[in-house]
Amino acid sequence: MFQFAFCTGMRPSEYIAQAWPNVNYVMHHLHVAGAFVDGEAKTSANTEAGLRKIHMRHGALEALKAQQVHTKLAGQLIFLNPTYGKQWAGDKPIRERWGRILLTAGVRNRNPYQTRHTYASRLLTLGANPPYVSTQLGHVDTPLVFRTYGGWIAAGLNNDKRQRLLRLYLRNDVDAPNEFPRFG
Repeated sequence: MFQFAFCTGMRPSEYIAQAWPNVNYVMHHLHVAGAFVDGEAKTSANTEAGLRKIHMRHGALEALKAQQVHTKLAGQLIFLNPTYGKQWAGDKPIRERWGRILLTAGVRNRNPYQTRHTYASRLLTLGANPPYVSTQLGHVDTPLVFRTYGGWIAAGLNNDKRQRLLRLYLRNDVDAPNEFPRFG
């Protein structure tokens, strides 16, 4: 679930509501059709931009393939709380599990929403244009992307880090153009 979050930029409330019928393997995208907030399924978003198509990337596809054996035949939802085999009750149990994972890994604590920021900053670092990143995040326009992630837009990466990120973040659709230009 967390690999999926890192590779889609979805909000926790969105990925815990994500259903298998919203995955389009042919067109290589996910349709964000709502969220699960405060124990309630929502089929709307704060803005129309929040209901969007996210381009499927290698890391997201790998996470979905690994998840299929656990939930695809069991029902609609992709990610269930593995402790109970039911829908996540909200983001609090996710934050608790995430905190235990970070503690075990020896990583400074932060909330799982940070996966969204990692996704955006990595796309920008690889050279994706800000309007594209904005649409993938479900933002109405680009000012928030510039304010929040502006420092990452021209940061660049050495070849080894760039290649590792490209393996995770390139789209699976071989016919799609490479949205990550190489800066000299």
